[in-house]
Amino acid sequence: LYNLYALALTRHKRFGDARRAVERGLAIAAGQPDGRGLRVALLRVRSEVEGATGNFAASLQDLRQAAELAPGSATPYDEMR
Repeated sequence: LYNLYALALTRHKRFGDARRAVERGLAIAAGQPDGRGLRVALLRVRSEVEGATGNFAASLQDLRQAAELAPGSATPYDEMR
């Protein structure tokens, strides 16, 4: 739910609200044994937010973290296509 909410906020250029939604989602996912996929999705959205606001180093860091959570998967890089 937080992933879709953050994505919608990002599309409406409400980047601060999107960041807060991502952070809330990441906090919830961290406590879940099967939260890895959600964390990857949330990190992708946060990477998009950071890139849209000119924080490219943070955007790259989020993509790297997502890639570490999903080795061998192209999912973290879907936003770059």
